[in-house]
Amino acid sequence: MNLSKLLSSLFLTITISSSLFAKTSLVNAKEESSGKTNYWNEVDISFKSLLSLINKESCSDSVKAFYGCVVAVQAVANFSGKAYEVFPIEAIEGRQVFAKVGRLALIEVQKEKINSQQDMIRFIERNRSDIKSRFFSTSLNFVKNPDVEFETLLVIASKQLANEMTKEQLGIVIAKFLETAVDPHTSLIPKKAFLEIGKQESSSFVGVGIEFSMVNGYGVVASVMENSSAERAGIQAGDIITKVNEKSIKGMAIDLVLAEIRGKENTKVKLEIIRDKQKIAVEVIRAKIESKVVKAKLLYVDGHKIGYIKLENFMYTKACEEIKAHILNFELQQVTGYSLDLRDNKGGDITIAQCLGGLFIGKNKVISYFESTIEKTVEYKPQLTTAEKLTDRPLVVLVNSSSASASEIISGALQDYGRALVVGQKTFGKGSYQNCGFAGKKQDLVMCQTGGLFFLPSGRTNQTTGVVPDVEVYFAMNAIDEELAPIREANLYFFPLEPRLMPGSDLSKWVSVTVPKACLSSHALEQKFQNASSKEYFAKDFQLLNAVTSVICLSK
Repeated sequence: MNLSKLLSSLFLTITISSSLFAKTSLVNAKEESSGKTNYWNEVDISFKSLLSLINKESCSDSVKAFYGCVVAVQAVANFSGKAYEVFPIEAIEGRQVFAKVGRLALIEVQKEKINSQQDMIRFIERNRSDIKSRFFSTSLNFVKNPDVEFETLLVIASKQLANEMTKEQLGIVIAKFLETAVDPHTSLIPKKAFLEIGKQESSSFVGVGIEFSMVNGYGVVASVMENSSAERAGIQAGDIITKVNEKSIKGMAIDLVLAEIRGKENTKVKLEIIRDKQKIAVEVIRAKIESKVVKAKLLYVDGHKIGYIKLENFMYTKACEEIKAHILNFELQQVTGYSLDLRDNKGGDITIAQCLGGLFIGKNKVISYFESTIEKTVEYKPQLTTAEKLTDRPLVVLVNSSSASASEIISGALQDYGRALVVGQKTFGKGSYQNCGFAGKKQDLVMCQTGGLFFLPSGRTNQTTGVVPDVEVYFAMNAIDEELAPIREANLYFFPLEPRLMPGSDLSKWVSVTVPKACLSSHALEQKFQNASSKEYFAKDFQLLNAVTSVICLSK
């Protein structure tokens, strides 16, 4: 029995949708900070389920499957809080061996300090390179002559954990195996969590109500939410966070800083900030924050009105309806044009992208082509827009390296049609779609697997290549850590899918919007940005300043 047949027998998947779910949306579906149910507790999954999938048979299915088993064993061992790696027996000399079984050994290694995104990228690339080179000959030998090394190591690794593995941990390990052994976007999620995602018009967490980026090692506040604890405490856009609870955040990864700031509701957090070269100590009460999926604001820029729309994801089922309402409202106010912000939007359901695209290019236009293989015949099925056009006014789309999947379809399609100027940084590079189906003996899981690549209307792909902006600018004008070392599809996975052009495509027929270079230059944006006060709409956001100015330039 090969791996694909084994998956079918274990999960019994029934396709329910063809969607563009970003991996992070699925893996992080549990809302820890909001106090909602951990849906993993309700899933029928056990350590026996893990051994049914990761064993002598599946690990020898292919070299990719072998590497998937290596990753799975390491993941289980690392739940202990220590750092472990799998080595072939012939390479263990002088190393601290935790367990040795047949041709493989589990080695305790020094835990690598990761204080920045650059550190994270280096760790991922080194780990991937080391594992591939370390097991070049051993993997081939194992595929030819399989044995029980992996399931034995899994048992040994699990027994050294302080507590029995949780169902969520088991799900994470299975997903890690699948994303290496099968394809990078295979994922598992509890069925109830999957069904809940599309209903959420907002996400909630306990925090202080600020959005910030790490710049030169410190947190620079980009915006302060209205009526938030941070606003009441007097924090302003442009403030530089240097300490949290008297602990310096210099060089810390943004996730670690967020973890320090967030905490239990109604507790206090101390922040040290710098404003106008003055150090200020601020005490802020943590409170529940509701973050809307769709946000809209009318910006007044140099005598112009700009309709600014921010979309957090393509999972919320009413997203297009809400954006439509905002556009109709902006049209009544005779805006000069629009800025659609898809930065950090990791994607979601293609049907929402089909609707959103229609609002700007009209109904029944190709927004993407989905590759599909039926009985060895490859077809390219057009996905058409579903909404009527609401406006012809100038449009600028904002993207960055965390704009993925459906965000890339929208930004790339609008770029192909010459309908929008794209501003920001090259996108993530996820150019594949996933079919999702109920899985497990009790059908209490949803499993998503790649159905094929998708292609933009011109036939080009964004798979690993991303969508390249017409105007490439950094968030803070000078590159910040996340922009210098972005995590993208190409460097995140062991075996990312290869990019290619859709057969019969002629890219020369597609003409994008001409960048208004002279007009942008005349606005002296760098000087304007450097002289901005914290109250300016674009304070610390050079990409947004370029976007709204581009709208004005395109209107002339």
